[in-house]
Amino acid sequence: MVKNLYTSKHFFFLLCLSLIAGIQQTQAAPYCTPATGTVFASAMATNVITSISVPYTGLSSAMGTNSNGYTSVVFAGSNPKFHQGSTYVVNANVASAGDVAAWIDFNRDSTFQNVEMVPMTISGTTAVGMVTVPATASLGTTRLRIMGAASPNILLGPCGNTTRGEAEDYLIEIIVPTTCAAPSALTSTGVISTWGKMKWTGTASSYDYALGTTKKIPTTVTNTTADSAVFTGLTGGSKYYFYVRSICGNTDFSEWALDSFTTPVCIGPAFSISNITDSSVMFSWTAAPGAIATEYALNTNATGPNGAWGPPPTPATLYKITGLLPNKLYYVHMRSICPGNDSSAWRTGPFSTTNLSVSSIHGGLATCYPNPVRGELNVVLAKDAEIVLYDLSGREFIRTTSADNKAVIDMRHYDNGIYFLKCISDQQSSTMRILKEN
Repeated sequence: MVKNLYTSKHFFFLLCLSLIAGIQQTQAAPYCTPATGTVFASAMATNVITSISVPYTGLSSAMGTNSNGYTSVVFAGSNPKFHQGSTYVVNANVASAGDVAAWIDFNRDSTFQNVEMVPMTISGTTAVGMVTVPATASLGTTRLRIMGAASPNILLGPCGNTTRGEAEDYLIEIIVPTTCAAPSALTSTGVISTWGKMKWTGTASSYDYALGTTKKIPTTVTNTTADSAVFTGLTGGSKYYFYVRSICGNTDFSEWALDSFTTPVCIGPAFSISNITDSSVMFSWTAAPGAIATEYALNTNATGPNGAWGPPPTPATLYKITGLLPNKLYYVHMRSICPGNDSSAWRTGPFSTTNLSVSSIHGGLATCYPNPVRGELNVVLAKDAEIVLYDLSGREFIRTTSADNKAVIDMRHYDNGIYFLKCISDQQSSTMRILKEN
């Protein structure tokens, strides 16, 4: 009887040990601790990672560190929510970081695997990464780990020790896929070389959107409550990708909807300058393909019109400008007007008017010199004539008659500018353009 009792007790003891071992085998192993002691972070004057945020999950934390550089964070209230199948942007503010990465235990096996890594790119004091939660990710509470190594150190994996670094773990919740509907009927409208508008249809309270020249899910977005967005400063002849998604709550958003458009190119006209005189110029041009008109301006500014320019748009291809000053540098500016009130950049061409000639005879009646004049103006006539001196406004300064077929006009005290000298005799007349200068 004693032997049988001993055998029963022994069997019961072995059975208990077996049950305990089985229970232990079914429990998940604890997560690895990335560092111990003072190796990891205590030598840092400041944190390597100062904060982390993942928009629309509820994860936003100013990070601290304990004596060994590792902290496990549990949020008060509910854990941050991550939808199966949704894509998230992980943002971190960093200080002196040379390497930053994150991991999410999607299958909840207490192990951070290589396929669960979230690579992050550092630019200045910001690190950004993007992660898509697998549609097959295990539902429930799991862990996100973010680690940073101070430059020039690098991370040695989610469990490795790194001299001068920091690591923090966050409990998060993997939840079912979102039911938030993505925007539809994306349409570009009014697109010109430098401007465009995108419209869409949706029922969300707000939307995130972004525009870029790369077909890539954006990491930086703009939020709006409208159903359209306007973009300026675009480049002609470029293809743009437009992303927009619905925001249905603090932790709920739709998949991205994508559309694209290409800006047209409004090209300036090719033009030439000819027939330059002391007071006029001729310029002609070939209208650019697709242009509906051409604008032109003439001034002394090499950088082009500054908001006010000359004649209105014209479909012509030839124009003459008169009333210019002699021996002066001018600039012709031209640009195309394209459909949609679009315009090309100004194209500019310089030219200089010629000097006034010493003799400007009209009808062979008179000659005057010097021209330009600083003091006395000498007038020589084929025969005596009436002489009239007036300015651009028509105001007369002198009306006299020559003697012995000549006259001298003292212009020392006249203002600088353009004057006209008209000589009249019988049925013949001559008009000369005089430039007074110091």
